[in-house]
Amino acid sequence: MPVSSDWQYVWLRSRPILLGLLLLLPLLYGLSGLYSVSNEQRGVRYRFGALVDESVPPGMHYHLPFPIERVELRPAATVQSLEVSFTELGVEMQPKELATGDNNLLAVVLVVQYSTQDLGQFLHHIQRPVEVLENLIQANATRLMARANTDNLLTTGRHQFQQALLRNTQQHLDRLESGIRLSAVQLKALTPPASVKSAFDRVDRARTEKRKLISDARSAQNSARAKARADARKVRLTAQASAEEIVSAAQGEAARYAALLKEYQQAPQAMGHKLYTDALGRILPNIQWSAASTPNKQH
Repeated sequence: MPVSSDWQYVWLRSRPILLGLLLLLPLLYGLSGLYSVSNEQRGVRYRFGALVDESVPPGMHYHLPFPIERVELRPAATVQSLEVSFTELGVEMQPKELATGDNNLLAVVLVVQYSTQDLGQFLHHIQRPVEVLENLIQANATRLMARANTDNLLTTGRHQFQQALLRNTQQHLDRLESGIRLSAVQLKALTPPASVKSAFDRVDRARTEKRKLISDARSAQNSARAKARADARKVRLTAQASAEEIVSAAQGEAARYAALLKEYQQAPQAMGHKLYTDALGRILPNIQWSAASTPNKQH
């Protein structure tokens, strides 16, 4: 059989298959634009590289086949963490440390939790948005730390510092239309760096000793005040009791003399003799008689 006859035979047998493929390929190409977005995702649709839809909702969707359109799927509202450290070595091999308002140096580690609020803004409004977020955190933390007090940061001021840093950074991100929403900023570590730790410990011990001395002095002061109040109360009560006793005695004497006066007015002679006799009875026993005091006899 001639070769041409063989090719003709093959062509006749394979022509239906080839025609089916020619009809199927465009259908498959058209169906390649179907895609689905889950509840945890959002889609961003591009047409010839230009943004068309920056937030495709969950569900089944269709886009024109590649290379006309393409879709990128990204996590929706997933909280992510970013650690910002001020303890790593800088470009000049010097540790990055933050200076506080009371002239202390602190090694600080911050943990930032954020999510993508607007996927289109996050992808297209600024370049390298996570790097921009880190730079904003570093700048705002440096500025806020320069106004803070070390003792306050280590105790009650920690929460206020975190909230101020979150609020200021979020305001900058909104002005840049970054699409980032901060959910929390936490101070993971707040310690003196190794270069000044010994001096920091000495200062901390001195402050602790100062607080102890002040507390002891206040306790002694309170004790002295309590003792003084007790002594004053005792003196006041004693004086009051003595005054009442003297007044009572005086009132008794006055009543006695008033009674004597009444009797004297009723019987002057008899009462006068009685008073004279009583007076002699009180005076004579106290007189000491001696021989030297007796008058000399005349012979």
